[in-house]
Amino acid sequence: MKAYRVTHRATGLSHQVEAPSAQEACECVGWMIGECHVKEERLAPEPTERHRRAAEAAALVLRHIIQEESDPAILGLIGALARDLARTCREKQSGGHPPCGDGVA
Repeated sequence: MKAYRVTHRATGLSHQVEAPSAQEACECVGWMIGECHVKEERLAPEPTERHRRAAEAAALVLRHIIQEESDPAILGLIGALARDLARTCREKQSGGHPPCGDGVA
């Protein structure tokens, strides 16, 4: 599977999808190949043991800060950061591209 950025020529609406070919990437979002511009994108590499250890260390530091912190504003910022990190991790784990049919605008 390859990752593609598919953009509708008339509307500018764009999706990222994984598909075997550019034509199938267009079809995944319901467009004909002539209706869209297709750009192949690079998939993210598989995480290594070093990446896993770095993520565990970051989580440990955040847990320690949360246990020691009492300011609601700071706890709110930490919560927002944790949600953003979780979203980024999910994107990275999926190669940054949803599979065909699950494209996002």
